Amino acid sequence: MEGYKTTRYFLILLNVIIFLAGGACAGAGLMFKLDSGVLESSVISMLNLIQYQMIPLGIICEFLAYLMICFGATILIATVVGMCGALKSNSGCLWAFIGLIIFFVVIEAVIIGLWISVWGRGDLWLRGQMIQLLADYAGPQATDKVSSGWNTMFMEARCCGVNDQFKDGGSNSDFTGIPTTWTSGTDKVPATCCQGVSSDTISQYLNSARCTNTPSNFYTEGCYDRFVGYINTYCLIAIITAGTCLVAGVIGIVAACIVIDKAKNRVVPHDAPRKKPQPYVAIDYTQKWKQSMASVGKEPPMYTKNGR
Repeated sequence: MEGYKTTRYFLILLNVIIFLAGGACAGAGLMFKLDSGVLESSVISMLNLIQYQMIPLGIICEFLAYLMICFGATILIATVVGMCGALKSNSGCLWAFIGLIIFFVVIEAVIIGLWISVWGRGDLWLRGQMIQLLADYAGPQATDKVSSGWNTMFMEARCCGVNDQFKDGGSNSDFTGIPTTWTSGTDKVPATCCQGVSSDTISQYLNSARCTNTPSNFYTEGCYDRFVGYINTYCLIAIITAGTCLVAGVIGIVAACIVIDKAKNRVVPHDAPRKKPQPYVAIDYTQKWKQSMASVGKEPPMYTKNGR
């Protein structure tokens, strides 16, 4: 009996661990999609020009973000089912939990594999691909797919160019060194690289030499380092959370099977308190009738086998 309770509590603990890991995975996916600045629609369109194993890079990154969100959200539901099954010893909930966890084990393996695959490509290959794209950059006011994507990335991801621009007193400039199709004039960087600029305020920075010529007023970190930094950060979160869910899920399947088996074959101890059985209606009525006859001083009649 004690082993049965211990297994149930252990299964609840595993569900809490999986719940927290799933929540972290969903939260990281949301941040990667909404807060990183590298998954804006125009940036995705630009990144889709980079092919990774014949698949557009933008689609891969966006798919991974949505996969993290959906996986995290659904794993939360699975853990609620598992905890209800463990608390109530409900075999239906436990079987549903086992089925969901088996399905999620496959998804977790896919998430880990994809993130490791993308993580491993953050090298000179990706830098070279981004430099090729930057060569087609036409300026902060251009509306073509490449220029629009770069401008959005500069503003939303808070970076500039591919490599670092004039950082720490340096003289490196991708816009003149590659070079790009943008005619910079006296500007060192596009106005979209200015700190604090947005799509609504870009017009205020177009002719602002104080911003585009002063490194302290524009973003000096290259977009390659910023993009790879995001990939590495969310890759690590995805691998840790998915790995935690994977290990805890496998152990949870074993624990759930034990709980189901013990609940099916559970034996009530001999010293366990038992409920008093309900009194037999006829006997109970007869006893009450005798008590009422005695209360009025009458002796209840005696009956023989023949009813006389």
